[in-house]
Amino acid sequence: MILDKVPTIFGPGKIWFSNVCSAIDKEAWRQVNFPDVVMSEDQAWTIEVLKRGWTLAYEPKATVKHGHALSLMALFKRNVDSGASFASLGTVVPSIGSGKNWRWLADEIKFGFNKQGLSGAFYVMAYELTRFIGFQTGYRRFVPWQIKKTFSVVPQWYGRSKSNH
Repeated sequence: MILDKVPTIFGPGKIWFSNVCSAIDKEAWRQVNFPDVVMSEDQAWTIEVLKRGWTLAYEPKATVKHGHALSLMALFKRNVDSGASFASLGTVVPSIGSGKNWRWLADEIKFGFNKQGLSGAFYVMAYELTRFIGFQTGYRRFVPWQIKKTFSVVPQWYGRSKSNH
């Protein structure tokens, strides 16, 4: 997949560039480093290089094993930071009501059920609800930055300037 323009909607899974398994041209890196955001710096970097007219390539057949064994509280905190990063960039995230989001959630619940039965399905629901609420807590401007800071993995990032909360 080739990405050659800035998408209008951002959020987890909307831009396929990740530090986890990426290659960046040396000259591109000299010109654009990761911006100062609390999390999702790879996604923020993507926005900047696409604005410059550059192109990104995503190879879906490339495989990498990567994951986080997070408690639900750690997951919540991580997603508060992710939401705050997207908000600080002025991005628009997709509505929860889109059919594509509900189909994706149904597939995740089915995966959990197939792996561990009913307990797996319930865990996936709790996991995704935690992730969603954490992201929205960080993303929404009406949530005071002091609350975001309290639930952050990187609390020192919050309150430094008006642009990051």
